[in-house]
Amino acid sequence: MEMDSVENITVNTKAIQVLDPYYGGWLGRSPWTLCVGAGISVGIAPSWEVLAWKVYQQCFEKSMLLPQFREMRNNLGWSLDCILQMSRNSILCKNKDIEFNRILRDILYGDILEKATKDGLLKILILAFNTPFRLLPEQKLALCAFFEKYYKVSTTYQLINFVLDAYEKGKAPRAIISFNAECIFDTFLYLFFCKREMEKLGGMYNRRRYYTRILRTIEYHKADLIPIYHLHGCIFPNESIPNKFKRSSSYSKLVFNEESYMSVAGSVYNWAQTTFLYHAQFDNLLFIGLSMSDLNIRKWLYWTSQNHNTELSEICHTPIVDLHHMWINKSTPEEATTLEDSLSHLNVRYGYLSSWNDLEVGLRNLFGILKTNDKKSLLIRRQ
Repeated sequence: MEMDSVENITVNTKAIQVLDPYYGGWLGRSPWTLCVGAGISVGIAPSWEVLAWKVYQQCFEKSMLLPQFREMRNNLGWSLDCILQMSRNSILCKNKDIEFNRILRDILYGDILEKATKDGLLKILILAFNTPFRLLPEQKLALCAFFEKYYKVSTTYQLINFVLDAYEKGKAPRAIISFNAECIFDTFLYLFFCKREMEKLGGMYNRRRYYTRILRTIEYHKADLIPIYHLHGCIFPNESIPNKFKRSSSYSKLVFNEESYMSVAGSVYNWAQTTFLYHAQFDNLLFIGLSMSDLNIRKWLYWTSQNHNTELSEICHTPIVDLHHMWINKSTPEEATTLEDSLSHLNVRYGYLSSWNDLEVGLRNLFGILKTNDKKSLLIRRQ
């Protein structure tokens, strides 16, 4: 069913203020999948723009201020993936003794590894990124304390707390889809899960994990584990640990530069596409930390939304447009009014908050798992 054929239908596309008690328990009643992007790692890993800026400087071996980089981009009219492709080409064409993926890895993990070195935790942090279940209980607790020390106000920390709360309340996601090439979120999700279990059991911990990280088509997961798919590949810092503890990075899945993006876009079959399509068809998707400008994601959502609406319309004998996915982003009420219709053709409703500091409470409100302190502050936060 094409949207043009139902242009006279009135569709409720009203944006949702995630802190509004009216929408308490609005999500989580049906199977859902969490989709996360680079935005959740802001303050821990570089933003997409800062990453491209730093990669450009290293590949061309020149120093450039960020405003100068922006001016160059504006003059060229190029996207960030084009800039990354240009940087990679510079290495390949000039046979420079440097590896592009290594540059990406060092920049992505630079800040957190520098802080870990300062605190004497570098080795166990790198081990945690690769094989976190091999850590001793005291090492897991030390890394949790480290993360709270430096990143307690981060979106990643709030999202970890919410996912663990949802798990305890029986509302865990059926899967987590990550479009990030670093594994910070899923690593610390596991570590804080261990911490909670140890607190419940008085220091004893007898479960290894409740999720599994999936990087490739050939990898599988047990039915009782929640899969975390890295659809755009994943890089691990692992030079300083023994080979038996290393997790093999999925370089072939990385989607940073223009070449890799076009490879995904032009392929008849690829793992990222089929995995995303499956969950978009059968689950309600919750997008956090994404700009929703990725053409591949929009294309996949369009395919599934058309099929979903057509089947509902056939059953109900009336045209239906069902906005069962949600994108949460920071914006003012005025901006939300502009954006609330922007993704309706993809079956995506817009949810907004005025500050990312409200994300954890807002998500608990939407899923109906508010805590006592949340209820007291909910109306205050809305003001």
